[in-house]
Amino acid sequence: MNKNLYKGIFFSTLGIIGVITIVLSVFLSGTIPWHNGILRHMESRFLSIDHPVESSFIERYSYLGTIYESGNSGCYFYVGEIRETTLPKEELAQIYEQVKVTLFGYSEVFAVRVAFAEDWPSLIMDQPIYEWLEKHQESDINTADLVYVVYITRNDQSWFGDYRCWD
Repeated sequence: MNKNLYKGIFFSTLGIIGVITIVLSVFLSGTIPWHNGILRHMESRFLSIDHPVESSFIERYSYLGTIYESGNSGCYFYVGEIRETTLPKEELAQIYEQVKVTLFGYSEVFAVRVAFAEDWPSLIMDQPIYEWLEKHQESDINTADLVYVVYITRNDQSWFGDYRCWD
């Protein structure tokens, strides 16, 4: 056989393996920078929220990934804080009900949501806020005030190209 034929087969095989590797890399991680950018933008926009003066910051969290309970593969973004306040639940819920966060100009407007630590056992276990409150419950931080999570979420982005969102 011709020496050039072996070289041709070798380089063709190497080229096919290279193309397959590139396709798989894009398939599993091609949108990671985009998803990271969305999360960072949500975090910066979240910081613009005006919280009640009667509340105080405890801890900040972010989450990017899938939620198995939903039954869908997809990227879910959560950005929030655990806070405490002396205000009653109803008044606090009313305050945050008025607050909206815009992302990317006016194309996306998100309502600010509130979940209370005393309702922690009844929350959906698969949501990140459940885990955040669970960590808080396990910590040494004890308070007589009302503890709550205030957060924004963006759900059901395509999982394509981000292994963190693949179920």
